[in-house]
Amino acid sequence: MPPTALSNLEIMNLMAPLHTDWECCEEGKSIRRKFATKGFKQALALTNLSSTVAEQNNHHPDICLGWGYCHITFTTHSISALTMLDIECAKELDALCETLAS
Repeated sequence: MPPTALSNLEIMNLMAPLHTDWECCEEGKSIRRKFATKGFKQALALTNLSSTVAEQNNHHPDICLGWGYCHITFTTHSISALTMLDIECAKELDALCETLAS
C-alpha cells in the first residue's frame, strides 16, 4: 500500500507536539528543523543521530550541514508529500535530542 499524503489540517495537528523549531516547508510537502551547533563536530553528531532514526524507519531525511549548523528535512520522496512516517521520524529525532541534552 503506497503512503498517503497528509492534509494541511492533519499536518498542523500532528506538528503541534513536535519541537517548536520544526517548520512546514514547500507548501506542506516537507518539514525541516534547523539546528544551531557550536561547531562542525556537533553538527556531524546530529547528522549521525538522524541516521539512527533513518535506518530504524527505512526513511531517510535530506541533511545539510556545515560549521555551526545541521538542517534536517523529512519528506516522502516517492509521493513528493508529507506523510505520517515523516512526522514519526521527526518525533523520534526530537526524543533522541532531548535524551542527549539531559
